[in-house]
Amino acid sequence: MTQSRLRAVVFGFLLFTKLVSPLVYACTYFPPNYKVGKNFTVMVSSLDGTTFAGVRVILVRADRLSKVALTDQEGRSRFENVEPGDYLLEIDQLGTAGWDTAGLTVAEGLDSRDIELHWPSSPILRATELKGTFLDSRTARPVREIYLQLVRGLSGSLEARLLTDKTGKFDLGSPEPGLYFIKVDPLRTEDREPRGVIPVLVLANSNHELTVALGESSCGLLYSEVCAVSPRTMSHLEGKLTDDQGAVIDRAQIDLESKSQDEKDTRTAVPDKTGHFAVTDVAPGDYQLRISSTGFAPFLIPISVAPKAPLGSPLDVRLSILGSTCADAKVNKPKYRAN
Repeated sequence: MTQSRLRAVVFGFLLFTKLVSPLVYACTYFPPNYKVGKNFTVMVSSLDGTTFAGVRVILVRADRLSKVALTDQEGRSRFENVEPGDYLLEIDQLGTAGWDTAGLTVAEGLDSRDIELHWPSSPILRATELKGTFLDSRTARPVREIYLQLVRGLSGSLEARLLTDKTGKFDLGSPEPGLYFIKVDPLRTEDREPRGVIPVLVLANSNHELTVALGESSCGLLYSEVCAVSPRTMSHLEGKLTDDQGAVIDRAQIDLESKSQDEKDTRTAVPDKTGHFAVTDVAPGDYQLRISSTGFAPFLIPISVAPKAPLGSPLDVRLSILGSTCADAKVNKPKYRAN
């Protein structure tokens, strides 16, 4: 494939465009083109700045491999004495997906410069044990019996594979620290091709189960970790829905499900044009509130209804765009050597 044709290929970059409601997505990405001298450095990092030693960076010229360089612990790969001409710069990691690419014109007499590429080019989840639950982002319900494969990030070797159970739960074990990809089969049974991968960085001392919302667009798989929310005790249940920018969300699925073993009662509500919602005539007890809207990560919160609880203020529920990270997430920037 020529460089000009490659410019028209979709590489998975997500450009979120809001057209009234609901959200509509476009994902066309045209690689940038750089002009560099014969010596240059390629900096490779994830979207949050995490770097990995041993990432394979390649130069392709006329559909043939020209040069290869591996990143060091700081994410740098160095190319020297490159012949003048037009190239394609890529990340080449066996068995993985999700990377930037760039066009490159090498010419005599130009200064050396740094070029930045992202790998992985989608948000990285962090965990110690690779177990948890997958939810459908549209309904906040479990995604049942989908096929998962766990692949080591740098080598591409297959580490585990399984089906989620009927409750959406999965357990891929406790692999050694490093970068991995969870390959996810399609959410719709009529599709046969895998929809995408989820990068996960396995760390020590970050032990919590993952709850991940999955969605689909024309770009492929979209995902977000469902953010942890503190339980609330209320005398009556009402609230308002907005997005992270404060814009009203007036289309959402709102379910209040009882946690009682004796009675599994689910109540529903619909927000009005101002984003306000209320669930009336709720009996005292413990519940889980599930709120979902197309294009957003679901919101789950434990609710205790107690008639004598302080009146308090309505819930201020802010839904984040699917694919974003939790607002209070701690961003680490560790560096890893290839295994």
